[in-house]
Amino acid sequence: MACIRLASVLFVLCLTPWVVRNYRTFGKFIILRWNVGAELRIGNGPFADGTWQQYLHPTQNVYEMRRHREMGEMEYVNARKREALAFIRADCPRFALLCLKRFIYYWAGRPQLSEIPALAPFNNSLFLASSVLAVWGLARAMRKHVPGIRLFLWLILLYPAVYYVVFPHARYRHPIEPELGILMVYVVSQAESKGQRRGKMACDVKQLLRFTCRHDTKFTDTGASGCELNFSY
Repeated sequence: MACIRLASVLFVLCLTPWVVRNYRTFGKFIILRWNVGAELRIGNGPFADGTWQQYLHPTQNVYEMRRHREMGEMEYVNARKREALAFIRADCPRFALLCLKRFIYYWAGRPQLSEIPALAPFNNSLFLASSVLAVWGLARAMRKHVPGIRLFLWLILLYPAVYYVVFPHARYRHPIEPELGILMVYVVSQAESKGQRRGKMACDVKQLLRFTCRHDTKFTDTGASGCELNFSY
């Protein structure tokens, strides 16, 4: 518990200067950032496809940059939030479909162009494979009741959830890559251990066969006539 308290104190101390800066700049309490409204609009709109619509970002759109400067950051973010919520309320089924697409893109990778069209479907194969291995490792660890595995479960369930609503990007998975790597290593190590156990079992069977063969060999006048294997329980 002492370590948890110390970590909590250090966490608060590290955040305090930024919180004070936000309060002095925007006149309201903001822990880290509050641009979720703008991000929500960039991912949800009439032409949304489940990816980042970069042409709507102020850094990529002169008109949006002008609005940002004229309205101020907080008012601009609130206006974009209202636009996004209006779109969601007007077409809930499409919003649900977009969320499903974003879920797939987060774990399987966003669609990417390829110089060779035939290779386009395989561009994200490694990205998808890492996700499958991580989830597989999580499932095996949950089944074996590995201590602390529920922390990994909640991390994988909760951390990406916001990106299913706004938009996914490969770098948004970076913060949980170490944990995913641990799960991937776990499932590989489990497969190796299983292979070793099978190898040991095969050796034990061979030894049993040799032992039975030596003790159950029938002899005739001309010599050994064969080996009869008898297994009794």
